[in-house]
Amino acid sequence: AGGGPASDALDLSPLGALVGDVETALGRLRVGGREITPVTVLAELEGDAARIVLDEAGFGGGTLSGEGRIGRDGARARISGSLAARGLDVAALVAQGAPQGTPDVSGRVAADLRFALAGETRSALLASLNLAGRIALSEGAARVPALAGLAADGDPERLGDVTLALDIT
Repeated sequence: AGGGPASDALDLSPLGALVGDVETALGRLRVGGREITPVTVLAELEGDAARIVLDEAGFGGGTLSGEGRIGRDGARARISGSLAARGLDVAALVAQGAPQGTPDVSGRVAADLRFALAGETRSALLASLNLAGRIALSEGAARVPALAGLAADGDPERLGDVTLALDIT
């Protein structure tokens, strides 16, 4: 199906057989070495579709919330949703995911993102990714030794009061 290898094909047939709601509240969840606390997840399964809601999970010194929906359209999977991040600590995020020699950075990240994908295979889903929204950095600062020669005063290696907003359309 879909021209990709059989192992790349998506089988969403179980969605049509399940009906119900599940709500799970966790005091702490570890995913990929990162801790999320507390977490409340609501899943609704009905009519060839599943909806998952993440309600204000603590992450990276801030909060995450969002929702996603997966459903079938014939043989195609359709996935859509949104993700909001508030007050994420850049230093904490970088320290959790960076190898030794973590760069000296700080700031706060906020994001409001929407996404949609559709396809018969995993590769088709990834190729169809449509992402829109805004990511904003405030109170940003970084130590960048390569800038030492450009500074006239203050700390010659430090960028400070950086604000950045990236709109994705």
